[in-house]
Amino acid sequence: MSSVPTQKDANLVQLYARRGALATVVVILIALFGGNYLRREHPYLIGLIIPAAAAAGLGLAYILFKQASGLPKASRKKHFLRLILVLLLAAVVCEYSIVAAIERIHFVKYSALGFFLFHSLFAPGASVGSALIRSLPASMVVGVLEECTQFFLPGRVFDTRDILLTLSGCIIGSLLAVVTARAEGENTELERSFG
Repeated sequence: MSSVPTQKDANLVQLYARRGALATVVVILIALFGGNYLRREHPYLIGLIIPAAAAAGLGLAYILFKQASGLPKASRKKHFLRLILVLLLAAVVCEYSIVAAIERIHFVKYSALGFFLFHSLFAPGASVGSALIRSLPASMVVGVLEECTQFFLPGRVFDTRDILLTLSGCIIGSLLAVVTARAEGENTELERSFG
């Protein structure tokens, strides 16, 4: 039994990525229009965001690990090194640019959106650049629109720092997607070679 992904696996990744992108947009809209209400009336729900994000992160880590296990040993080491570098970059951004804990949610939402949008558009064997050119600006536009909408909502505050944090989340999520997409592309090349 081979661990190399097939076209069916690639379609499954795209399907789950589209669902993830849709779920992320729903979370963004709920936070935008109902965030103050939830904080005031149901503060325990806000506390569920971090465990839910951690569970999603663990699931994603498992999928990425499983994908990388089908690579040749040299490619696997490079893949894990790139993945660790992107995660370290995310940790540095979180540590040095986030003032309030609630801002971490902005970063996580838009990292997820950038990641899911990229994988919604990327198919193994296709150009990484074309998927990135379409997904990164789309996630950035959603982030800027969300922050600009807050200017018109009562009880919400427009903040340019939040825009920068949102944009950095989009970039980090897209970088993480590119790193994982290259691994998928290498798996596809492997399948063509041996399959």
